[in-house]
Amino acid sequence: LTTVHQPSINPAFREMQAAFDTLVIDEASMVPLPHFFSVTRLADSRIVIAGDFQQLGPIAISNSACAEEWLHRDIFDFLDIPMVSPPAHPALVMLRKQRRMHPDISKCVNAAFYSGLLEDAASKSTIGAVHLKPKSGHGAVLIAVEPGGICRVESTLGKSRLNEGTAMIASDLAVALLRQDPHVRIGLITPYRAQVQKLEALIDGWGLWEEQRERI
Repeated sequence: LTTVHQPSINPAFREMQAAFDTLVIDEASMVPLPHFFSVTRLADSRIVIAGDFQQLGPIAISNSACAEEWLHRDIFDFLDIPMVSPPAHPALVMLRKQRRMHPDISKCVNAAFYSGLLEDAASKSTIGAVHLKPKSGHGAVLIAVEPGGICRVESTLGKSRLNEGTAMIASDLAVALLRQDPHVRIGLITPYRAQVQKLEALIDGWGLWEEQRERI
């Protein structure tokens, strides 16, 4: 059990050749090709590749022609496997059951990326938060925010982004949900560090107990 980087840099792997009968590479769509090829030497008989080529591929900073060919591509692209569902390749099998989300959420991606083939099998305990407000009973709730007033995007000195209005809406909603059910787990996600800091400040302003704050 190791990351894909360790066999390339850890001396413990230096002398290991075909050390395992079967090698399983998980999250393969995120693995850069050089790392992928370097770990294949550890397999004696079989390699099992597990990954979703509908997700983001390997991350690389360089945009040179060489980087585009060897760092930005995943193993599925290298093997010329078309990005269609179900996978059009005799060596592939699709794992169809999803157990992590409410059917309303999986519906957002099922038709667009998986040809409607995903089957919902999430337990009631997993999707229990669907009973909370707003829109109780709905697994996906979209709140439209019109630009204007305090709902406007601002640039910070650190070249980040900040929207005070949406931060207020998100933090108020999180605190309301937490007070409705102290045991609910809430994630606030934003792509900008300045927005994270604003959300933290707003939540601190509610004066919640430390134990409650850690649930958000």
